[in-house]
Amino acid sequence: YNVGPSAPAALKDVRIRQAIDLAIDRSLILDVALGGDGVWAGPFLPVGFGDSTLDEKEIQKLYAANVKDAKALLSAAGASDVTIEAQYSNIDTNAQAEFPLIKQSLAQAGINFELNPLERTIYL
Repeated sequence: YNVGPSAPAALKDVRIRQAIDLAIDRSLILDVALGGDGVWAGPFLPVGFGDSTLDEKEIQKLYAANVKDAKALLSAAGASDVTIEAQYSNIDTNAQAEFPLIKQSLAQAGINFELNPLERTIYL
């Protein structure tokens, strides 16, 4: 998330960033965008790095979508109309596959996720 000086106002509130994170259905992304070919990755190191990482089941519990809690965080932040923009390269096949699914997930929590694919050189 862009939380620097030029960040959208909504992203400056940690509760809104947490709500976004809670609303994303990672299972949907893995199943649809990646055809089930992927694993849940944790906060620092992905599965497979020995004792330095969490078990995939633990990661799934920590990062499971929870629209109810996402809505509660938005309410606590006083955010009734949150819109965020995703800029990405128009040749980024991962973004093209994943971002519409993220948009769908966020919409369930009441967050508008605007997709803005840009010509690659403009994006860069």
